Amino acid sequence: MWNKASLFPLISATLATLWVLSFSSLQGAGACRPDTLIRYILDTLPEYDSCHQARPICGDSTLNYIIYSDPTIPDFFHECCPAQTYPDCCVDYGCLNFMALAPENVNPHWFFTKIDQPGKIVFAAHNQPNPYIYWMTNMIIYGPFTAPTNACVNQLTSENIVDCFYSFAQGGIARCTINYALPGEFYLIRISGIFGIPPTYTETLVFYQENVNQPGAGSTTCDFMVNCGITTITHEVSPCNPANGTFSVNGQIYFSNPPSTGYLVVWDSLTGFATTIPPPFNSPESFILDGIPCDNLIHPIYASFWDSAGCESRIYIQAPVICPDATMSGGGNICDDGNSIAAISIQITPGASPPITLAWRINGEVQPPITSSGPFPYVFNTTQAGIYTLDTSYNAFCPGQLNGEAVVNLLPLPQPNLGEDITTCEGNTVILDPGAGYTTYLWNTGDTTPTIEVDKADTYWVEVTDINGCSNTDTIQIIHMPKPSPKNILHR
Repeated sequence: MWNKASLFPLISATLATLWVLSFSSLQGAGACRPDTLIRYILDTLPEYDSCHQARPICGDSTLNYIIYSDPTIPDFFHECCPAQTYPDCCVDYGCLNFMALAPENVNPHWFFTKIDQPGKIVFAAHNQPNPYIYWMTNMIIYGPFTAPTNACVNQLTSENIVDCFYSFAQGGIARCTINYALPGEFYLIRISGIFGIPPTYTETLVFYQENVNQPGAGSTTCDFMVNCGITTITHEVSPCNPANGTFSVNGQIYFSNPPSTGYLVVWDSLTGFATTIPPPFNSPESFILDGIPCDNLIHPIYASFWDSAGCESRIYIQAPVICPDATMSGGGNICDDGNSIAAISIQITPGASPPITLAWRINGEVQPPITSSGPFPYVFNTTQAGIYTLDTSYNAFCPGQLNGEAVVNLLPLPQPNLGEDITTCEGNTVILDPGAGYTTYLWNTGDTTPTIEVDKADTYWVEVTDINGCSNTDTIQIIHMPKPSPKNILHR
């Protein structure tokens, strides 16, 4: 299994420009078969090419690119031999070397052609309509080779550069020439370019053999395009794994006339996760892609024989997600003192992507929602009695199922009663009794007995706690009347 950085171990890339290719016209007896070429071009073109994925151009075909660019985002795409990164690279970019890390060399697309009749071949590429001041086109041709893509990438050397064109002017035509093309030879063609001014927009690029039917011109053939073909990709998508938030795709690839060398590569173009199947190839071949994130996005899954140019197909899958199923629990009893709290817990399915928005009802009345990124369970305290039920739980992808409830009961406070204030004679004792049956007693004298006996004038209070843990107090004042002073008895 490769990660995104190693999907193409020959490539270092940052991607922002989207190229979409369309079939323009097929004319003349030597033209490519429309049904074959349209499959190659329309159905399978990824956002950028490896030279292993070179598309055919042949006969008097004309290919049109639809180019989209956001020049505020730098984007580069280079291929090197294994374990290399540009500029320490086995690939020689010829006249483009000095700009290989600049926008002029971004996101190339590759083509190949096979020579039919000997002679001079001139390929041209330009924007449409021409000129267009925002676009500059670059081109390089490598060859000759004995097969469409077996030169990729270790034979893309300076010795095999046939011609190279770097555009110093916007809106011009890029031309590269094969002066002495011989029948049966294959050539690899790489086209890249730059938007000279940074608006975000689309533009059309046209690519064709310019000197078709001219004196001394050679010609190309399409006879190789009836070979390898991927007919069907079956697939099953696993549920999202809550432990790591990923899923897998497995299936089978059905094909005909596969090559005998290279690899059958299957990859997710969004993440770069890929797997390779070595030869010999026998239809159908099974594959599995693991570790794809559960992001609810549409993932294009490509299958390609890298040694059979253009033998490629793709499917689209919807990534699963873990919806935030929520379960409410907790609650309990609270005392009717305005301070007691009950804890309510909301557990979320592990692996659901935060943030998650939750709302609940109290006795059927919806409360304001909250949004949390965890940790979960989400716990909140309440002083309000009632029946709590979930109203909603959702994240950016989907709503979750709702389960459980919490009941908060309001308990009355105990009612200790010390009676009315007492006025008594100084020196008398008074027994204070708030009532029996409480769990604990605490007097302001420090006593913890159910009753106390006092003989001093003062204010006394007691706090009692009942079996439910609810507490309350009562206060009494003891007032002493002074003893009368004795009077002398006078005898006459």
